[in-house]
Amino acid sequence: MKNMSIPNLNIPGIIVKQRFGTGSVTWANIEWLRKLTQLPIICKGILSSIDAELAIKYGANGIIVSNHGGRIVDTAPSAIECLEDVVNVVNGRAEGKFVLMTIEKI
Repeated sequence: MKNMSIPNLNIPGIIVKQRFGTGSVTWANIEWLRKLTQLPIICKGILSSIDAELAIKYGANGIIVSNHGGRIVDTAPSAIECLEDVVNVVNGRAEGKFVLMTIEKI
């Protein structure tokens, strides 16, 4: 997908990278988005107390503790291993819910 472009996307005042899949989201991107909208911003993939603190600092309303099912980095810790540290640092400053899904055999 390196050579795939978006030829018809021309928005005045907005710099658009003409490639897909750069994967370069930064905290500055979250801060920029926060300035553009009052909609809730939820950061998924938070696995450390440091990233949780940064997510809040840059305007996140919610945090999803997730390793994306281990599909991106298969050596990442599980979400449940990271949950306590993230909950402790968030300390009520962002929306928080714990969701448990169970599957029963039929």
